[in-house]
Amino acid sequence: MELLFIHPVHPTHKHVAAARAREFACALARRGHRVVLLSAAMGEETLDQGDNLVSHDWSRPYVMAPAVVDQGAPPSSRSALLRRAETLYR
Repeated sequence: MELLFIHPVHPTHKHVAAARAREFACALARRGHRVVLLSAAMGEETLDQGDNLVSHDWSRPYVMAPAVVDQGAPPSSRSALLRRAETLYR
């Protein structure tokens, strides 16, 4: 089975949410599934944008972290109506 996991926390982040997504993706990959884990970028590292999917070893999940787009002001500083409009636009 081919699976796409979308998670806001990068799997190398030191947080339980990252560990859960990472370990679940690894368990499914060990069982023969092709797993792509799409997550937020972490720091200023070189980001994987999906260039080598063909040659990937599918016994482990493929982690893809595209560049983060600047979202402007923090959500708490914008009105609820504006946040909803942005969500609808995205």
